Amino acid sequence: MKIFPFKGIGKKNLKAFSFGAMLNDTGEEMYAPYLPFFAKTFLGAGPLQYGLIESSAEAINRILRAVTGAIADRIGRKKPVILGYILIATSRIFLAMATFWICLIPVRMLRQIGRSLRDPAREASITDSIEPQMRGKAFGLLEAVDTIGSALGPILGLIILSLVTFGALNFKKQFSEVSYRWLFVFAAIPTLISSFIIFKGVEETLTAKAAKGSEVKRFFDGFKLYFKNKDLVVITVANCLLAVSATTVQMMQFYVYTLPKGTVLVGGLVFVLYSISHFLAAYPGGILADKYGKSNALSFAIILVIISLAGLAFIPNALWAVVPFIIYGIFDSIWIASRRAIVADLAPSDARAQTLGSFSFIYGMASMISPFLFGALAQHLSFKFAFLICAGVATTSLGVLKIFYKGR
Repeated sequence: MKIFPFKGIGKKNLKAFSFGAMLNDTGEEMYAPYLPFFAKTFLGAGPLQYGLIESSAEAINRILRAVTGAIADRIGRKKPVILGYILIATSRIFLAMATFWICLIPVRMLRQIGRSLRDPAREASITDSIEPQMRGKAFGLLEAVDTIGSALGPILGLIILSLVTFGALNFKKQFSEVSYRWLFVFAAIPTLISSFIIFKGVEETLTAKAAKGSEVKRFFDGFKLYFKNKDLVVITVANCLLAVSATTVQMMQFYVYTLPKGTVLVGGLVFVLYSISHFLAAYPGGILADKYGKSNALSFAIILVIISLAGLAFIPNALWAVVPFIIYGIFDSIWIASRRAIVADLAPSDARAQTLGSFSFIYGMASMISPFLFGALAQHLSFKFAFLICAGVATTSLGVLKIFYKGR
């Protein structure tokens, strides 16, 4: 079996998108595992405040996605991806200037605006140029290559933190505040390179541009068609419940830093192991979706996240977070590959980015409340209670999928 069995423009674009994603994720994960610690230690954020930061950012991302999907159907796939990467890189530079936890809200929003431009256009471009029976593999491969950066980034981040603080490699002491700020600046560089790769390496796939008109009108017109597709509605409901329950890795990282032995080094370790499992499962997850059915792959992913969330509720210290994080990494890969592929299959060809964007908007309305809800439960009750509630909601998501979805 060929690892890269794609041809023509699909092969060319997938290579460029994958390499660009890998570099961007390297930059993203250079700082992401340590941002919760930075916010908690130097900016005064608790779990509720950090949940508000992540939810606010996710809100702007999801609100914009349906509109940005419509824009990609009109002006093309390539330009939104390039602009998205530039905005993501810029947000990291602004992170270095934050002086209080509330300053993180507009900065994280800017990052999510970039993602809202990039993701629907990139997914539509891949779908345009890849055969339906190969799309699970394509999205799985994109996620696998992307996740190489997730494994490299935290290690590079630790090295930069150590070199800026001590002038040498020393991981036994706490890093200085200024070292985190320099880390945010360095993390912008790989993503700027990603934007150049897309500019030079991606060929436009949009051949029949959508009619000119109000993007807001197209957005609401798209919803009318969206809700006529029963299977698409069921998939959306199941993913909404899953989006609420599968709390973000950032919130899980915050939890790790509250536990005994929850040092920056341990936080980086569990994130690297999460990233490695995410990488190893990404491409097989796409193959699993193509071979056994995308809904079956999604069901398996939900079972994994239930196990991970329940496990996190009972760990005695941060070192025990390794196993739930590894399981969560496998879940995340299979969820992303199967979710993207199943919605792409159900989307009409003449409004593919619109449908993908609408899906992201709807299920994103659920995912945006997840960090804030989790943070509120954790701060006012306990982290254990928050994780168990999330596991229960994920179980409901599995029930909706198995009972009401009639496709494969």
